[in-house]
Amino acid sequence: MTLNALIFDVDGTLAESEVAHREAFNRAFGEFGLSTKWDEEIYIEKHLKVAGGFERLVVASESDSELQKIDLLALHRRKNEIYVEIVRGGSLHLKRGVARLIREAKRKSVKIGVATTTSYDNVAALIEANFGQDIADIVDFVGAGDVVELKKPSPLVYEYVLDGLGVDASSVVAIEDSDNGIIAATSAALTTLVVHSRFSPIVKEHKVAAYIRDLGEDGDRDLLIKGPPLNSIVDLAYITEVHRSGNYFQI
Repeated sequence: MTLNALIFDVDGTLAESEVAHREAFNRAFGEFGLSTKWDEEIYIEKHLKVAGGFERLVVASESDSELQKIDLLALHRRKNEIYVEIVRGGSLHLKRGVARLIREAKRKSVKIGVATTTSYDNVAALIEANFGQDIADIVDFVGAGDVVELKKPSPLVYEYVLDGLGVDASSVVAIEDSDNGIIAATSAALTTLVVHSRFSPIVKEHKVAAYIRDLGEDGDRDLLIKGPPLNSIVDLAYITEVHRSGNYFQI
């Protein structure tokens, strides 16, 4: 089967953007007069297990009496505004090899999709700040935020993006970083390549096409954690071979 599209998750996959999300949450808490502050350890161990920023606030409010008194929708809107400000400031960069791979895919007419639980504005800010182009020039279709009823680990967002791209699941490779994302992608019958993220430790068992440290830049070695042999960087040729082989590895 021909490889027709790559579908990327965002947070932890395109960029280690949880750094900026956590900063935005904490700044929003301060603006709303709250003493609540999420440190990195608790953010990783507790809050990131909940898919979606607003959903994290809802779950956190169950044990945070200050959050119970706040309009969480308004708080989340402000948090997203702050996140976009941070990203547009140029301090959040794409992970190694992401821009390279996307540009290669565009040159070779492989479609680019995004399937994420974050908002469209957040995705657009990240893409535009790092490519210097409008998101529509880089990404062919985005499934973001609340476009589907259920967020990951539900496969609905992937099914939505497949439909928007006009491609069959058998012709696509998904690139993910987290338990919820892997479950969503594989449940949508997608060949799934996993990129390591320090914010998304893999704690469940999965069968995936490959597990790598990052996509890499020219000259890199030892990027493979588990999967088909990888001599250098993760390029379209490697992803095409991973897709063609149909082999899966336990991680």
